[in-house]
Amino acid sequence: MKRISQTLFATAFHILSVLLHPAQAQTALPEDEMLLAAARTGNIELFRDMLRLGASAHARDAAGNNAVLMAVISDNTLMLREVLARHVDLDARGHLGMTALGLATVRRHTTAFQRLLAA
Repeated sequence: MKRISQTLFATAFHILSVLLHPAQAQTALPEDEMLLAAARTGNIELFRDMLRLGASAHARDAAGNNAVLMAVISDNTLMLREVLARHVDLDARGHLGMTALGLATVRRHTTAFQRLLAA
C-alpha cells in the first residue's frame, strides 16, 4: 500500500509540475506526459492505459528523457521490461546527458544494466 501511495503521489506531483510549467513540457500530448510519469514511477497499468489512449511509447520530455530512461529511474524491472518491449530508443540522452545504460551504471541498478545490455 505504501508503494502505491508513493507512486500516486509522484505521478500527481509530475502532472502538477507540467500544469504549472507548461513551457517546459514539449511532448505533443498530455497522454505522453502521463506515460513518462508512469514510466518514472513504475506504474505499469497507467503506462499501458496511456498507450491505449494514444500516447507515444517514443515520447520525450523537454530534457530529452524518454520512457526507457524514466524506467531506469524508477528502478522497477517490470516497468523496464514493459518499456523495452515497445522498442524505445536506447541511445536517447536525457537531462543528465546519459543514455539509459549509463544511468543504470551510475545508479548501480544491476538488473536494469543487464536487461539493457541484452536488449
